[in-house]
This record gives sequence, structure tokens and C-alpha cells, in this order.
Amino acid sequence: MPALTETLNLADRADFCVGYFNLRGWKQIDSFIERWSGGEGNCCRLLVGMQRVPQEELRAVMGLIRRGEEIDNQTALRLKKKLAEEFREQLSWGVPVLLALCTALLAKSLKGGLVTAGGLNLGGGLDPVHNAVSIAELAVEKGATTLLIPISARKQLNELSDEMVMKLNILYYADVKEALIKALGD
Repeated sequence: MPALTETLNLADRADFCVGYFNLRGWKQIDSFIERWSGGEGNCCRLLVGMQRVPQEELRAVMGLIRRGEEIDNQTALRLKKKLAEEFREQLSWGVPVLLALCTALLAKSLKGGLVTAGGLNLGGGLDPVHNAVSIAELAVEKGATTLLIPISARKQLNELSDEMVMKLNILYYADVKEALIKALGD
């Protein structure tokens, strides 16, 4: 709570996303938010609600089946697809997350102005990046000076405009070890 109140004390707006709304908790931050004038840029936005995860939906459907009720094929296919997507997400880590963990363990910082892209699967291989040009353009738009991206995206980046190429230092990596070395800039 101290970190939140310290942040709110310096802020003039806030966005919160919570699973449920607890009035007692709100009272702890209300005094900070009441100081803001309201309106665009000086307000608190609060999103309340929880999304049902696919496992919960599957359990509910399985409960229906055990009671002898049927589900339609469309619902079964939708659930199967959602479960497969969630499982795939659990089995892949992004290279940026792995680099963040490594730098925390090494107590070192990544290069400033760096944007890292790329997925890593459990087998240790790199997943292809399918939108390298969009990533590069967004990186420049957000003020990045260096893009660290798998070598497999090199051909896609040939489509970058000359202006973008001049604004962005593109570093390629073939494996995670190389990505870490380049991200540290040692």
C-alpha cells in the first residue's frame, strides 16, 4: 500500500483493473483521487470484472454432461479452441520476459531505448515473428532506438522505409544467449 499511495500522491490520473470492487479498499485511496479535477487526463478510470477462464467453462460444461444434458458442437469446438490457445500460451515464453528475468538475476540493466521481440518455446527454440515491420514502426513511434529481433525476421524488415531504418538500430539474434549478450550491451 505505501508504494501505491506514494505513486498516487505524485499522479494526476490513474487506471485500475480489478476483479471485484471493495469499498473498504477504495477508502484507502479515495483522498488522493478526490484532489484531481476530473475529466480527460485528470481522473481515475476503474474497470471492474472478471473473465471466466476456459477451465472454468469446461468444468461447467462437464457438469452439464454428467447430469445428462448435451452441448452443441459449436460450443464444444469453441471451448476446445480456447483451451488449446491457453495451453499454447502456457508453453511459450517471450524472449523479452526471459531477458528481464536474466537481468534481474544478474543485477544488470538492459540497454536504454531497447525494444525486444520474439517468442521462445519450451523446447528452447525461437518462435517466428510474423509482424516484424509493425513492431519496428511501433518501436520508433514509442521512442526506441534499438530493436532486438530474431534473425528469421530479417527478410521482413527489408520492407521498412528508409526513414525507419535510419531511426532504428536493428540487432539480430539466433538464440537466447546471443539476445541476452546484445541486450546487455557488454
